[in-house]
Amino acid sequence: MKLYTITASDIATAMETVRARLGEDAIIVSSSKEGNNLIKVTAAVDRAPDNQTDIKPAKDAKQKKLEEYSTQILKFHKLPGRIIDEIMQPIANGKFDSEKSAIEHSLAKNFTFAPLNFKQSRPLMLFGMPGIGKTLAISKMMTEATFHDKPVSVITTDIKRAGGVEQLSAFTRILKIDLKIARNPEQLKKYIDESQGKITLIDTAGVNPLNSKEIQSLIELISVADIDPVMVMSSGGDVEEAVDMARAFRRVLPKKLIITKADSARRFGSIITAARIMGLSFTNFSGNPNVARSLEPISAKSFTTLLMRPFE
Repeated sequence: MKLYTITASDIATAMETVRARLGEDAIIVSSSKEGNNLIKVTAAVDRAPDNQTDIKPAKDAKQKKLEEYSTQILKFHKLPGRIIDEIMQPIANGKFDSEKSAIEHSLAKNFTFAPLNFKQSRPLMLFGMPGIGKTLAISKMMTEATFHDKPVSVITTDIKRAGGVEQLSAFTRILKIDLKIARNPEQLKKYIDESQGKITLIDTAGVNPLNSKEIQSLIELISVADIDPVMVMSSGGDVEEAVDMARAFRRVLPKKLIITKADSARRFGSIITAARIMGLSFTNFSGNPNVARSLEPISAKSFTTLLMRPFE
């Protein structure tokens, strides 16, 4: 006598499947509820059925449900179909206990996570569109560095925005850091040269990705020294707009991404899409407007938590 397990959406369907696959001689050994409103029936027969290969173990049904739910989560974030397929590939090829562990595994496979630290020797220049929180991110970074007794040099090139310098200087005064204002590439190079041995943070004016002159001006600033450009992007936003922005900002050749306003958005499809298009590593995110709260490091686990937040 051999035992076979069949899973279906209800008991009637399960019994029908038992008869169709195992024949009228099949004996029902047990039945029970299984996971998301599924019914598992264990049946026994004296002979192996002709279509035995059609019978799949119950765990396949669980895996299918997990994949369906994981896909729904990714669709909620408005990700393009191609990127959903790429993220789902490692999930379809593995076995997981939950959607959360499946998505975490796939993010680790598909993306890189490299949180910023206080050991970098290259100056960090934060750039991005207007109003995304670059200055707040710089302020959080210099506050944390000061807390850890690291020497910090802060430079701003944001001279065109009303109040841009004043906003940053309010924080540097509190921390007793001399804010340097670079009005052109030559001044920026001079201040960087004077900041050797310090953690150098550079704030920039917001850049319109549709304005090629503004992008070129940013590139000229980056080219004055061995600067590490870090793209800053706020959470939420339209995915198609993010695609256009990412394609425009590829000229800047960034490798890292900081996420801002993570506390005020439910969807992160634009962030993931931009990172995918530009090949960016996730570094840190800001989940609180308080300057005293440092940027939080991003890992596959913490990013999955953000993606799953609307479903908890």
